Amino acid sequence: MTAASAWMMTDRTGDGLEITLSGDWTIDNAGKIDSGIAALDPDITRSFTIDAGQIGRMDTAGGR
Repeated sequence: MTAASAWMMTDRTGDGLEITLSGDWTIDNAGKIDSGIAALDPDITRSFTIDAGQIGRMDTAGGR
């Protein structure tokens, strides 16, 4: 089974930002996820909405 790549799409909505998350948010995709989050400019919006309804799988990099 091949993991689906994680992705993040952003749309401006008035003075806010809508962020849609999809794919597999797993440790295998951590670099791509981190880059996408770091690229967001927190000063361009007053509010934001996150839609995580299309995430296939999610895990954490926490200790066991």
